[in-house]
Amino acid sequence: AFHSASSWKGGASAVREAAYKIIEIEKFKEQHGITMNCGLITGGTAANTVPESCEFVVDTRYPDAESKHRVDEFFENLLANSTVEGTSATMEVISARPAMERTEANLQALARMNEVYARCGLPILKERGNYGGSDASDMTARGIPTVDSMGVEGDGGHSIHERAVLTSLAASANRLAVAAAFL
Repeated sequence: AFHSASSWKGGASAVREAAYKIIEIEKFKEQHGITMNCGLITGGTAANTVPESCEFVVDTRYPDAESKHRVDEFFENLLANSTVEGTSATMEVISARPAMERTEANLQALARMNEVYARCGLPILKERGNYGGSDASDMTARGIPTVDSMGVEGDGGHSIHERAVLTSLAASANRLAVAAAFL
């Protein structure tokens, strides 16, 4: 830390270093199906002080184990290099879940469900990607065939505009009941 009026004489801004690292994260995300988001950042003690510390939290999602390996390598390199002289960085993993891999068992479960749905006149489910973070990811990682995202329809997740289509609740319940009864 150092008084900002004399910051040209000394001090190593942890906030500035964090900004460089966040920019690198923004450049890396969405490669190979990887998503990253810096959703929280805190640093410094006062506006007139070069900040000696800064913390930020990044949510990272990936479609498979190979992509997770790329993420791990990226962060290892990011932490090993500093742009602002006199700074260093460490990382703490707060929470981690496996990717929901696209597995043959999951595809077979989806196909079986769609056969039952077709016989019962229900809409067919479409395959779509998932970037981990749910119980379905944990189940798939343990080899349990899993079909995810069978709940209520909606959009705008985690925003002020998040919404659920209430009329979709009955259809979701119907799909789940049919799946439970016939599979």
